[in-house]
Amino acid sequence: MLTKQILEKVAQELPGKASDLKEALLMLIDIIEETNQGLVDMSQTRLVEKEYQNSIKLIRLMEELDKCQEEIVEQVVDFDIEDREEEIEAPENNNEAVSENKDKVDYSLYRVDSEIVHDLNETYKFKRPMAFKWQENKYYANNFKAILLKVANNLLEVHGDDFRELTSNKKFMGRKNRMISPDPKDLLDPKLLNDKVTYIYTCLCSDAIVRLIRKFLEHFGYDIDDFKIYLRADYKDLHE
Repeated sequence: MLTKQILEKVAQELPGKASDLKEALLMLIDIIEETNQGLVDMSQTRLVEKEYQNSIKLIRLMEELDKCQEEIVEQVVDFDIEDREEEIEAPENNNEAVSENKDKVDYSLYRVDSEIVHDLNETYKFKRPMAFKWQENKYYANNFKAILLKVANNLLEVHGDDFRELTSNKKFMGRKNRMISPDPKDLLDPKLLNDKVTYIYTCLCSDAIVRLIRKFLEHFGYDIDDFKIYLRADYKDLHE
């Protein structure tokens, strides 16, 4: 099991890899949630069909997966590698430095053209944002969680109570957790929004965050094609 202590040690040597490990764990949390939702549907079907023992087996499997999910959450929820990740420059004309850093990744090699426009229809696994543009305004953000918070605060400012009412909208509820709530205990890794009373769920991988942003915009009638993302790095080649 990858513990927070192990992630911290990796972060000291290879911050980019530590960030990737956290992203992978967040993806696993998301996949377990989707799996358990599928098991909920199967269990309900078994009950309707009066296959009670099979339904009980599925419920026990869900309990085991829930336990695994909770253990993963405990390790990643307070591990904010995004705020510490460095762009490590390759040393020039310094043999000693080259020798000392030969096992470290030169993250500058994975920088991308930050003027290229991306949208909410793409996947962002192993990618790092630099900024996003929405409604003719450009905002800088070095991780997807920061983008989510900015979008949520903007929607809150414009839509007020309509946004807060999403706390009771089933479209914005997971199997166990809400996406928005006035009670931080309802959420994983809750972040307080600018109204000082509403919290948002942020224990999400980059693609899950993008899906949630898209859901927000579609709910309030915005054109998702107007939302643009600009990247600063793409590390997918490190994983091929």
